[in-house]
Amino acid sequence: LNGVPVEDRLAGVFEVTERRTGVLGKGRPAQEIDNEHIPEDAPLSMGFRAGFDNSLPEESTATLSDGPFAGGTTLAVSRIRTALDDWYDQPHDRRLKEMYCPAHDVEEVGEIGDALGDHSGVTEENVAAMDELAAEHGIVGHAQKVASARDEAFETQILRRSEGVATDDVAGSTFNFSSVQTDTRKFVEVRKAMNVDEYDHDVPADRHGIVDYLGTLSRSTFLVPPRDDRALPGPR
Repeated sequence: LNGVPVEDRLAGVFEVTERRTGVLGKGRPAQEIDNEHIPEDAPLSMGFRAGFDNSLPEESTATLSDGPFAGGTTLAVSRIRTALDDWYDQPHDRRLKEMYCPAHDVEEVGEIGDALGDHSGVTEENVAAMDELAAEHGIVGHAQKVASARDEAFETQILRRSEGVATDDVAGSTFNFSSVQTDTRKFVEVRKAMNVDEYDHDVPADRHGIVDYLGTLSRSTFLVPPRDDRALPGPR
């Protein structure tokens, strides 16, 4: 390893403290979670697609370009509990608008977001018209809110890496969320954009995106060194 012969094992030096497992893909949440309301072909437990091309930036956006950790990144990892019973107590059309944007409709989105193709359909105009759309529909969309945290070119600043339904937590509906970004403050900006109190809308919390249905169980942030320096680097 790094030009040095390895003669001993690492057992006794390192130990696994936790291992998180999860699944993602059409139909998997319905198979893993005991909730009859999850659509059979939905890729996520809340019933809609996520991770569209227009909301995922190039990897270079999340890569440090200079400094001692150039080529590395920062990592935010969260474990989140979802209040699925409350979520599915709402009609489909309302859930659709809360997930994406109140300007969306079922003909445009489809049952699980499959009609949207590679684009979430959320535009700069949707963000700029947030006040008007909230007043008209009594709803603010989750994708609409997080899009307000994009940069001046309307580009996403965090790169989501996983959003799988947890299979090691049998106590309820939990998913693992992780993202990489050049600065953890960018993650904080996106997370703040989800909060109801960031906006001056006369919209109840249970219609203000999806934040009212999510509860963070744990969250950690890490500095991830460049790949060449990541595993057991040699002495300096």
